[in-house]
Formats: sequence, structure tokens, C-alpha cells
Amino acid sequence: MLHNALSRQARLGALVLGFALALALAPGAPARAQGAVRDGVAVAEKSSVAKLVSAEKLEREAANEYRKLLREAASKNALAPDTH
Repeated sequence: MLHNALSRQARLGALVLGFALALALAPGAPARAQGAVRDGVAVAEKSSVAKLVSAEKLEREAANEYRKLLREAASKNALAPDTH
């Protein structure tokens, strides 16, 4: 059973790595990586998502979803104690 879980985890890790490499090597990747340099730091152009939704709204919704997830987990006693 442990062997199956490890091999499943290894396969998942390889899949994620492969996906990340495919995205990095995809045509147009260098163009997406280019952006402005501000205060000596390379800053990529805004993603298409950033053009659709403000960062503030995205952060607010993410925080709401996280609080909802915590409430659900707490109701199922699935959270570790604060002292853990």
C-alpha cells in the first residue's frame, strides 16, 4: 500500500514538473516573460486575469473562500489545534 502511494505521488510530481516545463518551453514563453524593469527588478506584464478582475477583488474572494474552507474543516474537527 505504501509503495502504491509513493509511486502515485511520484507520478503526480512528474506530471506537474512536465506540465511546468511544457508551459515554460511553449512558443511565446519568452515574449510573456518580458516586461518592464522597475527599480532594478524585472516585472512581467499583467496576466489576462489581471485585466479581467482587480487584485483587490481577487484577494478578497480568495480570503472569503479560505475562511469558508476553515469553517468547513472546523465543523468536521479536521483542524489541528492552534498549539500544534
